[in-house]
Amino acid sequence: MTSPRLPNHSSSLRAMVLATTGQDVRRCAHCAFCADMLMPDHDLSLESVVQLVVMNDDEVLTSKTVWSDSALEAARHACTSSLNMEAVLLALRDEAIRRGLIQPPASNLQPFDSAQGRPPTSNFQPPTSNLQPPISNTQRDT
Repeated sequence: MTSPRLPNHSSSLRAMVLATTGQDVRRCAHCAFCADMLMPDHDLSLESVVQLVVMNDDEVLTSKTVWSDSALEAARHACTSSLNMEAVLLALRDEAIRRGLIQPPASNLQPFDSAQGRPPTSNFQPPTSNLQPPISNTQRDT
């Protein structure tokens, strides 16, 4: 199976989200259910994030809300219109990194798996090494 084709910078954010996640943010019913999920570390409500994506406002890519772990957690239960808001936020994070707007966080998470329709899972495996420390000259002589 081939991965979805990612639009270039000139494509809209809505098209990018749709291509990478299958989520059409125009389905937002503006019910305001997610608008009340504003936490202290958010600068936008999830509803505002969706509106900025529809308006193709690149500033959404660097908003505190998109990069907030609490927003990502809230996004799991945020939409009554069946939008997978968690997938939308993860796609926006990936796009910001792709554009070089944000340095990738040190993370063991994989990008959104659009083929499986689910957010990433951790595949972290601690590194193993069979390397021994270098032998010093004094150890060689013995």
